[in-house]
Amino acid sequence: MRYFFNCFTEQDLINFVNSELKRLKSRISVTSITATKDGFVFKSNRNADIFVMFGSFSPSVLFIRSINRIQNKKKRFTYLFNGQAGKNLDPIAFFGEQGERLYAEYDQYLAYIKFQLPYHTKAEHLKRVQWEYGANPNIQDKNKHL
Repeated sequence: MRYFFNCFTEQDLINFVNSELKRLKSRISVTSITATKDGFVFKSNRNADIFVMFGSFSPSVLFIRSINRIQNKKKRFTYLFNGQAGKNLDPIAFFGEQGERLYAEYDQYLAYIKFQLPYHTKAEHLKRVQWEYGANPNIQDKNKHL
């Protein structure tokens, strides 16, 4: 399994961005990831490049800072650290730190920890995952494993 952003796979990211675009009542949807430098460049259903900047406070939580359309694919683009669009970016949505959160499932986070720390024991993996889920009450509400 290939992890693109912390414990989230490519399909998780595509589904999350599409749900945000649907919530905004946009006719655009993303189909694949084409680049992953400083953010993610997605290919849209209208053959446009969409730059999405994600944020995270822990490996099991993800949120979208901004969604921007790249105006000219051949030129460089700029953005601020909080996701605000700069040169060559046309903003679709800007959430900053206030975007919807995507929480990893318990099993998904456990698989990610095993991938990141392959030489640790199973008990150490479980201890790390239980600490993460015990420290964040929002994750406990979403996942009733603990």
